[in-house]
Amino acid sequence: MAYKAKFEKRAAQGPRTFNGKPVEDAKNDQPFHVTKNDCSEGKRSDHERCAGAIALKRAIPGAVAVHLARRVIIVETKEKAIRFSTPRPVRDQVLRFDAGGDFDPGHYVAAKMPASQIKWRGRGHSAPDRKHGSPTSPNKRRKITHHLGRDYLRFTGTNSDFKGVRR
Repeated sequence: MAYKAKFEKRAAQGPRTFNGKPVEDAKNDQPFHVTKNDCSEGKRSDHERCAGAIALKRAIPGAVAVHLARRVIIVETKEKAIRFSTPRPVRDQVLRFDAGGDFDPGHYVAAKMPASQIKWRGRGHSAPDRKHGSPTSPNKRRKITHHLGRDYLRFTGTNSDFKGVRR
């Protein structure tokens, strides 16, 4: 599909939705506190019932459901869905909890969406979006060669490929 046609198709679909509700990006951070009770009630590998989602649902008035994933947190209200960015401490706790560890009780923050993610939302990483084209394109980045006097190092992709070469 051509690059321009791809975005025209998305524009024709209208605004982004989540479970039939329009999605808005969060403009402010949202602090929340995970208690020991949340940790014991939380279900592993369940975006809506993990300890962090339970605590965040309690912290946001009017929240119907919270979906806590690795990259984004989506809070559903009656009228809309609000998208937050998942900060690294929360992401680490979710990964550890899903792997069988404990979710540490404490204070966490659901971060507002960074401008860079708002700007590129929905565009993905298709070949036309990449600076140097597709990895299989002839326009991909060239291999790096550093010249150091009479001897030079040649880097061809992996650390094992470093070679000191005499001319």
